[in-house]
Amino acid sequence: MARVEWTRHSGDDVEAVVAMLVCSQFPNAVRVRPSQGDGGIDVFVPGPAGWDNERAVYQVKRYCDNLSSTEKRAIKRSYKRVVDTSVREGWRIREWHLVMPLDPTDQNLAWLSEVTRDTEFPCEINGLVWCDSMAAAYPTVIDYYLRDGKDRLEAQMNNLTAILSGRRNRQDNNPLAPGDVVGDMASIHRALNACDPFYRYDYAVSDDPPPVEPAEGERGLVAACAIQQDTVWITIRIYARSLAALEERPISAQFRLTVPADDDALRQQVQRFIDYGVPLEMPAGTVSGSLDLPAGLGGDLSGTASMRIVPLANRLDEEQTELKFAMLAPDSEAVLAATTIRRTDYSIGHGGGLRRLWADSGDLFTIEMLMHGSDVTMSLRVNYALAGRRPAEILDSLRFLAAMHAPNRFGLGRTYGPAEFSIAGEASGGPDETAELWAVIADALVRIQDHVPVLLRMPAQMTEKQGGDIIDAAKLLSGETLSGKLSGALTAYRFDEMDWQLERRPDEVYEFVVVNATAITLGGDVIPVGKQALFFHGIYVDISDESSTIQAVSEGVCVRYTGAAEVGRVLTRPVKAEVSGEAD
Repeated sequence: MARVEWTRHSGDDVEAVVAMLVCSQFPNAVRVRPSQGDGGIDVFVPGPAGWDNERAVYQVKRYCDNLSSTEKRAIKRSYKRVVDTSVREGWRIREWHLVMPLDPTDQNLAWLSEVTRDTEFPCEINGLVWCDSMAAAYPTVIDYYLRDGKDRLEAQMNNLTAILSGRRNRQDNNPLAPGDVVGDMASIHRALNACDPFYRYDYAVSDDPPPVEPAEGERGLVAACAIQQDTVWITIRIYARSLAALEERPISAQFRLTVPADDDALRQQVQRFIDYGVPLEMPAGTVSGSLDLPAGLGGDLSGTASMRIVPLANRLDEEQTELKFAMLAPDSEAVLAATTIRRTDYSIGHGGGLRRLWADSGDLFTIEMLMHGSDVTMSLRVNYALAGRRPAEILDSLRFLAAMHAPNRFGLGRTYGPAEFSIAGEASGGPDETAELWAVIADALVRIQDHVPVLLRMPAQMTEKQGGDIIDAAKLLSGETLSGKLSGALTAYRFDEMDWQLERRPDEVYEFVVVNATAITLGGDVIPVGKQALFFHGIYVDISDESSTIQAVSEGVCVRYTGAAEVGRVLTRPVKAEVSGEAD
């Protein structure tokens, strides 16, 4: 493609082209429509923390010849407006770019350095070399705006249906092999994507209609048009190349939805879509109207059509907003439990209602927030599918669910910086015993994991004893002491000649130390996690050369043991009698 003669085109065309080049380079860039309240921003790219926290700002100018005092005043004015806007709206400028098809002189660079010298963010000029490089990388943008690309695009798209209908010049009894159409299919794909700077297209041919749910990784998907020709389905998927494409070539539709009189569930779903933009799925036979799609697709919809609407913004926005979600004490700012939630979906209804869908970091629950003015409705769905999960991944979420009951309060805050939360309402209902139990088990397994080389995972179910063993093992490994009443008799066996050197007398009280194995059971697997020492007072009730039976006469005290004695070893010493009398 020949080099662009920027000076031959109007200033409006130059600014539009350069802005689209920026948006093509950064598909998640947002092109701000010029208005009184645009804050001096032409294009911005959201930072890792989200567009409401940080942005890279691209200031687009039409200047192609030189920077006179007039142009410099305009640049300085735009720059100051951006800085003031960021302070007023509370977001940070990550970097600032002046983009124009003009390479700066040394004097221009010195002037701009003086204008931006008090900033804490990098500032640079993307001049003619950058614009020419982007024009070479995205020739369809140049072709569409500055040459005859619009007419060529329309002509190619108008032929799409005819091409897909098949060849008309084939002879009867001339068999068609798959290899005969490979070249045509590749040519069609190239033709579809050769001229459109806003959208790209993929197509598939199958005996079955396309799946309703978009596949993983279909970034930028705005529509899938399925055409049934005879018994064959031809599916064409339309992808936006950037967010700005939706402004330059918007998609519009008019629908008439018919809800059966006895289908209350569908009627409620439609109303939620109208109010908050909640995803909508209409069954076949309930949709009529028209749909305006790129590439000559869409058109009139008969009353037999079905429809599925999903929020577009989540498909295109790579920046996932995250918040810290906390349960706060009812009478203070004390944090009882907290987890991270990430926004997975959001939409805006026809009446201005806003819907946001959040999922916790452990994928145990989702929160739907419906906001209309000052009214906020929050609903939560919990899924205790814990089997096979790593305890550390879900511990924070389980603690949050365990603390989510009246009179504790919900708090929302940032995932970084000081722990400051805004109150989002008061929890209702009583404690969730399921969450409380699994939170304790997950916490115990996290502590045990530091001491065992086996990867521990959450069980699908467990008995009360298995749960108690896990909790006790965690306490011992953490240095805690366990105590309790002992029941039944203990049999001690002789290990070697060192045993039984101490005379064993019936009915005399001794102090005993028993070395036992510490183990837990997960999903039917017994996992050793160390050793423990049990201390108690007891008496011999049965004595022989090879074994002795011991009866406890006190409670037992158990601690973690890291010594060399084998499991099953019993150590004994007599209890010293109390000595009374005066000291010399």
